[in-house]
Amino acid sequence: MKKILLLFILLLVVVKGYADMFDGVQGLVDRRAPWLAKHIRFEAVSSPDGDCFTLQTIGKNLVVKATDANTAAVGVNWYLKYYCHRSMSHLGDQLAPVTELPVVEQPVTVKTSAIYRYALNYCTYNYTMSFYTWDDWQWELDWMALNGVNLMLVANGSEAVWQNVLRRMNYSEKEIADFITGPAYNAWWLMGNIEGWGGPMPQSQIDSRKKLVQKMLARMKSLGIEPLMPGFYGMVPSNLKTKSKAHIIPQGNWGAFTRPDILDPTDPEFERIAAIFYDETRRLYGSDIRFFSGDPFHEGGATEGVSLGDAGRAIQKVMQKHFPGSIWVLQGWQDNPKPGLLEKLDKRYVLVQELFGENTNNWETRKGYEGTPFIWATVTNFGERPGINGKLQRFADEVYRASQGEYSSYMKGVGILPEGINNNPVAYELLLELVWHKEHVDVDRWIDAYITARYGKITNEVRAAWRLMLKSIYSSEVGYQEGPPENILCARPSLELKSVSSWGRLAKKYDLELYKEAALLFAGALPEFRNVRTYRIDLIHFLRQMIANEADQVFAGIVAAYQAKDAEKFEKETRRFLTMIDTENELLSQDPFFRLSTWQQQAKDAGGTSTEKSNNLHNLMMLITYWGEHVTSEDNLHDYAYKEWAGMMNTYYKDRWIVYFDYLRAQLRGEQAKAPDYFHWEREWVEKNLKIADDAPRMSLEEIVNEITLPAACPSSDLAELTDTKPIDEAKWEQCKSAYNSAWGATDVRYSRTNVPVTDVMAARTWKGTAWKGEKVNALALLWTTRDCKNIRAEVSDLKGSAGAVIPASALRTYFLRYIMTDELSKDGKSGCGYRTNHAEFDSSMVADVLDIKRICDIKSRQTQPVWLSCQVPSDTPSGTYRGKLTFPDSSFAPLDIELKVSGRQLPPAAEWAFHLDLWQNPYSVARYHQVPLWSKEHFAAMRSIFLPLADAGQKCITASIMHQPWGGQTEDPFDSMVMRVRQLDGSWLYNYEVFDRWVEFMMSLGIDREINCYSLIPWKLSFRYYDQASDGMKSVKAEVGTAEYRDYWLPFLKDFARHLKEKGWFEITTIAMDERPMEQMQKAIALIREAEPGYKVALAGNYHDEIESDIYDYSIASGQVFPADVLAKRKAEGKKSTYYTCCTEARPNMFTFSPPAESSWLAWYAAAENFDGYLRWAYNSWVKEPLQDTRFRTWAAGDCFLFYPGGRSSVRMEKLQEGIQDFEKIRILRDEFKNHPAKLKRIEQILSDFRLERLADAPAGKMVDKARKAINNF
Repeated sequence: MKKILLLFILLLVVVKGYADMFDGVQGLVDRRAPWLAKHIRFEAVSSPDGDCFTLQTIGKNLVVKATDANTAAVGVNWYLKYYCHRSMSHLGDQLAPVTELPVVEQPVTVKTSAIYRYALNYCTYNYTMSFYTWDDWQWELDWMALNGVNLMLVANGSEAVWQNVLRRMNYSEKEIADFITGPAYNAWWLMGNIEGWGGPMPQSQIDSRKKLVQKMLARMKSLGIEPLMPGFYGMVPSNLKTKSKAHIIPQGNWGAFTRPDILDPTDPEFERIAAIFYDETRRLYGSDIRFFSGDPFHEGGATEGVSLGDAGRAIQKVMQKHFPGSIWVLQGWQDNPKPGLLEKLDKRYVLVQELFGENTNNWETRKGYEGTPFIWATVTNFGERPGINGKLQRFADEVYRASQGEYSSYMKGVGILPEGINNNPVAYELLLELVWHKEHVDVDRWIDAYITARYGKITNEVRAAWRLMLKSIYSSEVGYQEGPPENILCARPSLELKSVSSWGRLAKKYDLELYKEAALLFAGALPEFRNVRTYRIDLIHFLRQMIANEADQVFAGIVAAYQAKDAEKFEKETRRFLTMIDTENELLSQDPFFRLSTWQQQAKDAGGTSTEKSNNLHNLMMLITYWGEHVTSEDNLHDYAYKEWAGMMNTYYKDRWIVYFDYLRAQLRGEQAKAPDYFHWEREWVEKNLKIADDAPRMSLEEIVNEITLPAACPSSDLAELTDTKPIDEAKWEQCKSAYNSAWGATDVRYSRTNVPVTDVMAARTWKGTAWKGEKVNALALLWTTRDCKNIRAEVSDLKGSAGAVIPASALRTYFLRYIMTDELSKDGKSGCGYRTNHAEFDSSMVADVLDIKRICDIKSRQTQPVWLSCQVPSDTPSGTYRGKLTFPDSSFAPLDIELKVSGRQLPPAAEWAFHLDLWQNPYSVARYHQVPLWSKEHFAAMRSIFLPLADAGQKCITASIMHQPWGGQTEDPFDSMVMRVRQLDGSWLYNYEVFDRWVEFMMSLGIDREINCYSLIPWKLSFRYYDQASDGMKSVKAEVGTAEYRDYWLPFLKDFARHLKEKGWFEITTIAMDERPMEQMQKAIALIREAEPGYKVALAGNYHDEIESDIYDYSIASGQVFPADVLAKRKAEGKKSTYYTCCTEARPNMFTFSPPAESSWLAWYAAAENFDGYLRWAYNSWVKEPLQDTRFRTWAAGDCFLFYPGGRSSVRMEKLQEGIQDFEKIRILRDEFKNHPAKLKRIEQILSDFRLERLADAPAGKMVDKARKAINNF
């Protein structure tokens, strides 16, 4: 019985031990994700080959099994990021409650072989953490633990240690105070660079910092984070040489500062003072410290008369004596630690930090630091200077290479050592996460999860913007750089500027245009992410960088004007430069993170007494301006830690530039002018600004973002609209009671430009609409006038609901509709097919179809101008009724009221829609119309504004042409092959996939990534091109399907293509596609495809053929045809796609420019009614010669070739199609919700039963759709 009782007690002890092990992590969850805290459980596991964790949902709880507390925290973070889409970062947290916890059905185990995951630089403690309170440290330590940091520098409590050491060395209190620095400068003191600057530090502050560190160490222990503490490496006060006969090596000056000296580690006095130092460290901070830092002779320190090997051995020996088994951590920087220093060390107790991994590979050139354990790390940031940077793919490449290469046995982990950490969160998160990935990380793929967790969701705009940033500002191809490029707006003025700080640079080596495109794309997502602070912070940061980039060119204009003595241009350019400073200041004021007052208040709050508060504020203001000392001959540190903060931009930097421009202006007038004395001006500015700055915003975020982005995003077209030859009803114009008329119209009606609108013009001044959350809804306003009107603008207010709820104005867009020329159906009225070489044979007219991007519009007398209004309802909008106005500022047109009812139902983002949309893309049209070289950088830039809206409409498929002119030359811009075929001299084939890969990767970056359809094995003309090496020219071979020549051309290609697709990871989403051809040809082509690679998927757009149906993965059949019910059910069960298409054949429904707009919506309703998966149309953007004026073509009815216009302009037809797709998604969601409610399901089917092709002969599509939509919205 006693044995059983003893075993039970032992079991309780073990269980309690496991619980105690994870108490710290449980506390972390309580603090950061309380919504998860009651649904998480921790269990201990062992692992013989490194730290690991396992996640699994058991019952209603997430169970985290981990080797220790720190690894358990990483497991929590993995769940938060990859399952809950939540994150913490130094630039904002995104930890909103998750109402329904994601389930991890099967165990997910993640391991790492990295022993150390290290964080922080001595400088971080001042550029970021000088004035941290306990709340700040709690947040910081939680972030460290979640990101797997298990070794962290602690450098903010050494004042108490040194005070006690010096007291025991008989130093006076005055001498001690003169040695210890102020709170913002202790990093450079501990590194042996300065003494006393910024002090004296009050005793109360020394004591409070000691207590703060003691709390930190206790919390770190509970989270599995070991401290790296300052060790004794010989640093002593510079006046010790006057008190001691020991061998003390004077270290001279560090710039204008007197350095502490170095006590020779081989001198007997070294061991005595070291013993006092370690005794005081143990007494204050514990005996279980295992890691010590200290870099002797740092940054140019003198070493005369010292044997580095003996010195190193002596430093280590005394460290081991007082803390046996402790590890000396050294910085790998330039040639540090010098080989001589490492030579005589016991390397079991040494760890080198490869400090500057973003630029160097010292670990490799020095053969694993001469056989010393090391970690791969980066600095990334210097001086907490603002700017965006991080060679992200290099991080992934180098960490993988170091861990797998010749010196992998010495590679012990990774680290982040930024001088300031409030920047570039993606860089720190990526680097610390890399060691938890077994495979080599492709950042282009990794980034999606980062984005989703950072903002809580992902959209095509945001994804595309980040992909562009990876290719520009976050590129690994920018060469050597110390931190981010700098902002000339913040530079100490001069005509010849290369940097803001002495060791920085202004030059930007990345693609500036690509970055600007990324920033503008990102800004376009503001309506959807307005309430997400992490998005807002990044938006401000990205646009701030865009302004900084553009300022370089403006400054170049100032210099040119001054040198040319062009006073007028000088005034213009300087005004523009100063306006940019004001603009950036207003932008930065939009979030407290970017306001000077935030950090001033932090400095004051960290002080416990008025003396501390005052000195803290003074330390801060010195650090971020002139840095320190008052020696004019040594002025290299000014602006080293410059900040782009509201409250500084419009005072410190702007005023400094004004002084300089006044000086230059005087010189231009021929006056004798004295050059500004910035050295003293900067110090005077600090003394005058030791108060909390007035840096509150004066505008809304939307207003300042629009001011920055709209001029760049909305170029206007100079093309004039063509003349409308239709008769004008002059009598109706004469009857107009007002010269300026405004009213709501209907989006389903095409209004004449030259006549008074009479059809479906609402007498009511209020448009009333209904929407789900996340839905895009449209309205149409009409302006008509009997006077010439210039510069008309259309603006929308915020839509305001109850309890302060708002749909921001940024979620609404207005467009002036542009009129283009259209024609009519064929003469028999049955289709739109057939040649139209003589347009005069067809009745032509002007219709409003283009959603123009110009912001102002001129309206001529006796003309009607439609104004399209779109509202993208943010997904987090509370349900309720919202009201606002559409106004026409500075005009006589009366405003119109808006009333939008938002339901409680939610429409998912387009990327998650099930509707299988396949609108064929034509990249060749874009190159021709925009006059850019095919596949050039400019070509891709032009295509982004064309195809991103297609992604936003839910497009799933990429159209790729794998042969020359698969459809002959039927379009204005024929398709060419994206694969280059070469017949080599020996008769074998060589294939170049470069263009194909670039096209696919580009489209995927926009979010179109579900399917790649490759056309076509059976072109209209059975002629196949290739480059022939023997004749050094292009050749063509004509071959019938099934012949030896055909087989010789296609079989080797299909085999090699399969290989290539598998290498790229695209094989499973690729189809070999074709459209309707003779049955025998299709069967032979399918057989050849299967012979080449049985796993190939096949796509077909054509008639329904039972003979080959089972071979077709993506099958789109002609409108009017249906899949047999059993076949359709089987195809759905097999995961195959079954859609339908329209082309020129159908008179209705269709999407010609003269078709009733509602027919575009009707198409998606028909898909829902027939249980199709979606819809296909052959042309999204195969433009005619000048689509912005005339949509007619030599074959087919007008508009058949395209739904989207050049320059990022949508069409009424495209917008109406998207409305219908949204309706399809609503029906899908409701069908799923009502699967156990037969009566409601029956009602849905009754609504859909109206959508039959024959009904269109006598029932307008608009009325059918409107009636059905109202019924669906009533659920």
